[in-house]
Amino acid sequence: RNSLFLLTGSIVIGYFLLSNVVFMFSFVFFLFLQFVFGFAEPVVSDYMNKLVTSDIRATVLSIESLCTKIVCAITIPFIGYFSDIYSITQTFMLLCFTTLISGAIILFFMHKNEVI
Repeated sequence: RNSLFLLTGSIVIGYFLLSNVVFMFSFVFFLFLQFVFGFAEPVVSDYMNKLVTSDIRATVLSIESLCTKIVCAITIPFIGYFSDIYSITQTFMLLCFTTLISGAIILFFMHKNEVI
């Protein structure tokens, strides 16, 4: 449960640091974000395995993976376009706020429905 809050907060902090701290060793923040994303997959998968019954677990995990890939396929071109028009630092700030808002909404509804 706390891992979900920690993951959302870590991603927001990572994007915020990328948008505000530009220096020679910014790759450390990319490594941090990749660590968080790598940590997120088993945490979310384990959480879903505990919530979903075994008869539909494979279907639910497959649909979750498909939805993740569809969201990435739709949003990544917009992120690139935004980066071309404005700047990479503003793009990371946009990602920071988008992650903060969407994460807060998702966690709110999960809490409201007593999932977490």
